[in-house]
Amino acid sequence: MSGRTSKLGRLDGKAVVAELAAERRRVAMAFRAAGATSPDRAVPLESIGLRYDATVDFLVRLGVIGDVERGYWFDDARFQRAVETPWFRRIGVAVVVGLIVLAVGTVIGVLSAG
Repeated sequence: MSGRTSKLGRLDGKAVVAELAAERRRVAMAFRAAGATSPDRAVPLESIGLRYDATVDFLVRLGVIGDVERGYWFDDARFQRAVETPWFRRIGVAVVVGLIVLAVGTVIGVLSAG
């Protein structure tokens, strides 16, 4: 894995994250280019220039890549939700909703106590 290194010679965290994201997109593009986006259009990994490595395994475990008897296929919608949507955005929405619920509960508690 290539990437920038710090003064101490270790891979920079941002470079590692960027490299992983690029690898996931490369896998996604291979499936899209082959049209393997549904179970009936599944293909062997080797036929699209891929091998079962850590990236493919990660995407299989997320449910982004499915496997059937004839090969593997790619779920683009799930990829967008699970991989491309930043985790901090999903967490941010949950925090905002939680704060709103907490505020409403506090207001109701204060009004009912009075």
